[in-house]
Amino acid sequence: MRFSRFLHNKAVTLAEIVATAAARTARLVAGRDLLVVQDSSNLAFGGKKARALGFGPVGKGGWVSGLMLHMALVSDACDGSVLGPLEMQLFNRKPGERVHRRQRATAQK
Repeated sequence: MRFSRFLHNKAVTLAEIVATAAARTARLVAGRDLLVVQDSSNLAFGGKKARALGFGPVGKGGWVSGLMLHMALVSDACDGSVLGPLEMQLFNRKPGERVHRRQRATAQK
């Protein structure tokens, strides 16, 4: 089965993929010193064509469309090995003016 076919299956949800991966990671962490690394990334898919498909603005200026990914990975603090994902959030921004982060409520960040 192609991976894209798997992802387009209505029975497959992002929440289920993340929960399954986090459960696997949880089984690996017992008795270890851990380091959790988190980062946000832009997944840029293009300009006009990506906007027409419903992807919102990413990056500075908003000329490129795509998704925003925020990921937390767990690694072993002693040997540096990556144990797996802990959390993942995927955002599709809506076009329009952004409110500066200092003017938004904490719950909206």
